[in-house]
Amino acid sequence: MAMSEKTQLVEKPNDMTAEVPAETGIPGTPDKLFFLQSSSGDFSDELRVLDLSSSITFSTFEDATHDEFYAAVEKAAKNRQNDRAAWVYELTRKSFSSNMQIHDSSNHGVVAAELDLSILKHYGTWKLSFPQGSRHSSHDLEIKPVSILQKQETFVKDGTMYIWDMTMGGKRGELYKTINGKKALVAAFAAKSWFKNNCVLVMDTKEVGDVVVVGSCVAALNRDI
Repeated sequence: MAMSEKTQLVEKPNDMTAEVPAETGIPGTPDKLFFLQSSSGDFSDELRVLDLSSSITFSTFEDATHDEFYAAVEKAAKNRQNDRAAWVYELTRKSFSSNMQIHDSSNHGVVAAELDLSILKHYGTWKLSFPQGSRHSSHDLEIKPVSILQKQETFVKDGTMYIWDMTMGGKRGELYKTINGKKALVAAFAAKSWFKNNCVLVMDTKEVGDVVVVGSCVAALNRDI
């Protein structure tokens, strides 16, 4: 599927580091719980995304950071892995391709977005593109590190900057949305990297769409792992 030429619509601050607010505002309220299952030893090949929002009770972003919660989500995912109704997205990448396609499982596998992997996996810019007329975003997004030394990723959507922060240690990350000069928590992930990588992802879809969260989270995971 050919994505539209919309790169010129991507809005970019001149100095990402200076733009990241230090003060934290009121966090959002998570309403979606996804489980990302990898078919390989990293997050850059084939991924299946299950929606377990109705299977597990959760109320805060902090839930995703607890080992007990992760274990419960992992168990629920195993119980529903053959339930096609639980599949929301599938990410695929052809051999030797730098492009991952995000397929909408609930809409006959239509490509909802494409994630272009950076050649410089840990330092370059990743691009999340959307088809013309997409309900997920009116323009493409550039996901880039704040700096080589900081485990933070930023992107701008509709003039608002978002920051993935992975500085808390472990395979964890928090997505902040800048609101009135403060940063508000709108999504969080906790991942494990063994023979197959898995990730628990919670988000507030009233503040940021699920495809944007999934695509940018995969970029952050590949940068961090």
